[in-house]
Amino acid sequence: MAYTADTGVLTLNLGKIDRNIRPLDASTVNSPNLPSIDIPSSIEMDGAALAQALRAAKQVGDLVNLSIDASSFTVHVQGQTDSVTVSFEKDELQSLTCANPARSQYSLTYLVPLSKVFSSLGTVKLGFGESFPLRLEFSFNDGAGEVVYFLAPRVETDY
Repeated sequence: MAYTADTGVLTLNLGKIDRNIRPLDASTVNSPNLPSIDIPSSIEMDGAALAQALRAAKQVGDLVNLSIDASSFTVHVQGQTDSVTVSFEKDELQSLTCANPARSQYSLTYLVPLSKVFSSLGTVKLGFGESFPLRLEFSFNDGAGEVVYFLAPRVETDY
C-alpha cells in the first residue's frame, strides 16, 4: 500500500491485483441537511441485541412492527404461519423516552443489512412514533464516524 501526496492517489497491491483509489477530499464534501422532525419516542440499546431481534424477525417476514410504551420496546413480525416477538423491558434498555404509546411498521429489507454494522456497537439510538420515520443513530470507531439514518414507515391502517 502506498500513498502519493502530489497526485492524491492511494495504491493497493494484493497479489496480482493493483488498485488505485483517489480518496475523497473532506473539504469538498458537504454535510447533508437532516430533516427537522420532532420524533416523540426514543430508546437507546445494545446494538447486538437489536441486530439479533431484527435477524430473527427477518426469518418470518419483510415488515417489522416496532412498538413502545412507558415500560417496554417491542419488535414484532407476523408472517403467514409464524410470528416473532422480541420485547425489551425498560431496565434492559440503556434509555427509554415515551410520552405516548406508539407503533409503526418498517421494511426489514433496509434494516437487516444495516444491522450488520451496528451488531458490534455498544449503543444504537432509535427514535420513532406513530407513522413517523424511524431515526437510527450510532457512532463507530470510537466516535470517529457518526451515522444518522432515516427510514420511512410503511403506513397502513391495519397492522
